[in-house]
Amino acid sequence: MCLIKTLIKKIVYLISHSIFFIVDVVIPKKEGIYIIASHLGIVGNARFLSDYILENGNADKKIYIYSLRNETRSTDHYFEERYKERLTIIKKRGFKALCIALQAKYIFVSHDVIRDVGFPLGSLKNRRVIVNLWHGIATKKHWLTEKQVCTNHSSKAKQFSKIVASSAVDAIAKAATFHKSLEDVWITGNPRNDILIGKNNLPRDLLQQELDLFELTNGKSLILYAPTWRSYQHHFQPFDDNSMGNLICMLNKYNAVLGLRLHEKDELKFKKLYQIYPNILNLGQRKFPETQLLLKNAQVLVTDYSSIWLDYLLTDNPIIAFWYDFDCYYEKRGTLWDLAQLFPGEKVKNCNELINAIDNALSRDIGDKDKQQYNFVKSLFHKYTDGKNAERVAKKVGQVD
Repeated sequence: MCLIKTLIKKIVYLISHSIFFIVDVVIPKKEGIYIIASHLGIVGNARFLSDYILENGNADKKIYIYSLRNETRSTDHYFEERYKERLTIIKKRGFKALCIALQAKYIFVSHDVIRDVGFPLGSLKNRRVIVNLWHGIATKKHWLTEKQVCTNHSSKAKQFSKIVASSAVDAIAKAATFHKSLEDVWITGNPRNDILIGKNNLPRDLLQQELDLFELTNGKSLILYAPTWRSYQHHFQPFDDNSMGNLICMLNKYNAVLGLRLHEKDELKFKKLYQIYPNILNLGQRKFPETQLLLKNAQVLVTDYSSIWLDYLLTDNPIIAFWYDFDCYYEKRGTLWDLAQLFPGEKVKNCNELINAIDNALSRDIGDKDKQQYNFVKSLFHKYTDGKNAERVAKKVGQVD
């Protein structure tokens, strides 16, 4: 029975995608139509590239932003008020969205075309340019690195014309992961990191998020805990109840707060924690859609196997690896790099060690020896530190001179 269901799914998949392909081939592509899409809403690379292109790009190009999440409505309003008729924000995968997508010459996505745009579109042998901005630097093993992948997974990788990378090392990892040649990987830097190193004023929507963050932290130092998503989420129990008293005392000592940036499926587990301890804050995506804004304002980052720490290196602030389930994660998911050798900050495996590491990070500067490792890893994963990543991506597609 399972074999029959699998066979039926494959047949339906092939038929539906074949129909889309035929229609897509017939419809002409328009040079003036750009789509920037993310199923997470206007955040991350999609958000910063959109803002740059609309601010600096050719006025005769029409930009369509596919934003399918309601959490970014303040950013939606910012874009609509600032750029007016130059853009249209698409909130539903309907007939209108399909007609626009079929005509688009340039499409930017953060994950894959079906998830972000909603339709199985292809590059059609360079008749269309599909650029995968991706949502981070490649560090974790991806399903495409497996020897056996199903047909629809392989086709996702083939959809992309180009992939954005932050450095030569990141380019090699992404080329291998997505089965591309290095010529198809653009080393431009990630547009979302411009906020961490650029000196320009924040756009109005992000300024409001920052003011909301300042009000929540109330002048206290922010230690940000931003772990990766675990498919075995029932094992996600980072904090030891017996150590919470010591953690709160340490936070009070430094007039600091611990902000938790968790996957939305994990937030409910910590609802009581937020209620009991005012020094522990919920900095989830619903309240603060833009992760980089939190990185910009954090004095210390605590993370695990997420690539977020590589972005945070651009701030030159201390990072801590909280690896309480190191062996389990490596067995179930794994990483592309030897993090034990690569990670430049303190590495801890329980709550008491974490408390000591945060204490050390807040009480003293990064030592010269550790600083060398920080700078070495930063040079490996960031070719550019000038705050012009979005500009480089825009130039690649001829949006700016």
